[in-house]
Amino acid sequence: MEYSNKIYYKVLVFLFVFFILGFIIMNFFNEDKRFSKSENRVLDQRPIFSLKEVLTGDFTKDYEKYICDQFVFRDFWINIHSDMMLALGKKENNDVFYTDSGYLIQHFKKPDMAEIDKKIENINSLAASIDNVSEYFMLVPNSGVILKEKLPYKAPDNNPVAYLEIIKNLLNKKVVYVDVLDKLKSKKNEYIFYKTDHHWTTKGAFYAYEELANEMGFKAKSKEEFKIKKVTTDFYGTLYSKGGFNDVSPDSIEIYTSIGNNKVSVCKENSEIENQLYHFEYLKEKDKYSVFLGGNYPLIKIESEIPLSDNKGKLLLIKDSYANCFVPFLISHFSEIYMVDLRYYDDDLKELIEDNNINSILYLYNEITFLNGD
Repeated sequence: MEYSNKIYYKVLVFLFVFFILGFIIMNFFNEDKRFSKSENRVLDQRPIFSLKEVLTGDFTKDYEKYICDQFVFRDFWINIHSDMMLALGKKENNDVFYTDSGYLIQHFKKPDMAEIDKKIENINSLAASIDNVSEYFMLVPNSGVILKEKLPYKAPDNNPVAYLEIIKNLLNKKVVYVDVLDKLKSKKNEYIFYKTDHHWTTKGAFYAYEELANEMGFKAKSKEEFKIKKVTTDFYGTLYSKGGFNDVSPDSIEIYTSIGNNKVSVCKENSEIENQLYHFEYLKEKDKYSVFLGGNYPLIKIESEIPLSDNKGKLLLIKDSYANCFVPFLISHFSEIYMVDLRYYDDDLKELIEDNNINSILYLYNEITFLNGD
């Protein structure tokens, strides 16, 4: 009997070691992915080794992030972990909160003020270096702010509203802060954020468009001046994939098309000119939000045929993906729109502004992306 027990434990140890070694080998040969379609974000890559990075501890931190992002069968393990957390009564997994209302809400982490100062310094430096250009900054609070009452009991807060005020006060006085907090709060009972995705819905973007129009001095189109079409009812977004919570209903996506139907031409880097803002082929894919513009690009130029009386000129839109469903509202007011995503754009912004006689700049970011870089 004692001999049998020894054999049993040896087999268990062997299987455990074999299991661990197997995953080490698979991770070693597993090809690194640059982008996660399910989470709609760039994944961390293998950090470059240097003695300086090791001594400061940065290499270890970066390598840990790399392993977490590139671990073999990563999505499978996320799902297993989320099921275990729910079974234990915990409602957070991978920085995503599961709520009883059916919403998945992104965790707002306390940001690094040094990083925020750098970003604001870049914005203020550009503002100080250019003349005769109107500048606006819209920082969109995420669903965790607007739908705060839906968060699980005792979910960490970290006071995201306070950071909206901090950003406002740090901006150069030439940059007008477009406050959409109260407007979105007043519409919180409407479908202004997706339940399974970190983006706002097109309806949420519409209400922010009304606020921008007030600040920029043009008349926003009414909801009745758009044809509103539901293009899918089967959208599972980034928070669904990131959190691994499977017991949630899918979202729907709506597009707003101006009844006047402005003719547009869309030019992306190294691609042919298109005459549409929407890419309906993505409705057959996992990343259905890419129906708006086909996703994120370093630079997109949109030209629109509009009456001279409605034309506010040329706009530089410095943005994250929240702007992708927002820009269709702007084509009725600007003859040229240059959309720049600084995550991928490396050229000189001042040169872009001067070469194209741009007269307005709008920074449009959601709060978590801008403050935490997620």
